[in-house]
Amino acid sequence: MGEKLKSQPLVEALCEFQFELTGGNELTLPGLFYAAVRDEFPVQTSIIDEASFQIAASEIGGMRQFIKSQRLQLKRQDDSAMLQIGQNRLIVNQLQPYESWDKFRVMISEAFIKYAELCGEFTLKRVGLRYINHIKPAEVEGFSIDDFLIILPLFPKPLDKSIGGFQQTYEFSYMVPPASLVHRTGVVEKSDGETVLALDIDFVSRETVNLNSKEATLKWLCEWLDQAHNHIEDAFISSLNPNYYESLK
Repeated sequence: MGEKLKSQPLVEALCEFQFELTGGNELTLPGLFYAAVRDEFPVQTSIIDEASFQIAASEIGGMRQFIKSQRLQLKRQDDSAMLQIGQNRLIVNQLQPYESWDKFRVMISEAFIKYAELCGEFTLKRVGLRYINHIKPAEVEGFSIDDFLIILPLFPKPLDKSIGGFQQTYEFSYMVPPASLVHRTGVVEKSDGETVLALDIDFVSRETVNLNSKEATLKWLCEWLDQAHNHIEDAFISSLNPNYYESLK
């Protein structure tokens, strides 16, 4: 986050853009974008995303419809960062090592500029900045969650028992900038079997941006990113047990 920590629970930071394109080059955009960034992100992988939705009972007997879309992942050779481009989407992922907000913001801005130059006219429908943290307790069995996180529900008797696992999500509204902060915590078992406490903070815009020029859009974006990062950092610090936070410094 903003303050340099000696022990960093952050595992991934990402920024996601959703666009409404009017230039008509959606089909050629992934290839053009790869050509623009391949010197830094040469490793190319195609991913198929599958989404489903329920058709009403009056329409084809209530069947479930599946929609598939392709997403292109472009990685650095060392797997430290990745750009993803899908249907009207651009995602900028910073993995480990995460060096600083200033460097991550530069990577976001550069990827956005390249995308904007290639896609023609567009409206920016959504921006989301997200930080995912994994806290690793020293003892997996019987650790006290409130030694690390202070955002826990209070249960009346007879439910005031030791918590073995939990998942909770809260959404907070912000006026400056108009956005929602989605705050998720929980006990998560990773693919390697390791159990961690997850602190996942996502700051998502609530306004559509259609300014007169791409330069004005970039100026708006840089200001929005700094505000979003400040709110995420405040939420991160205030979510942690103060003693645990001091131990990270």
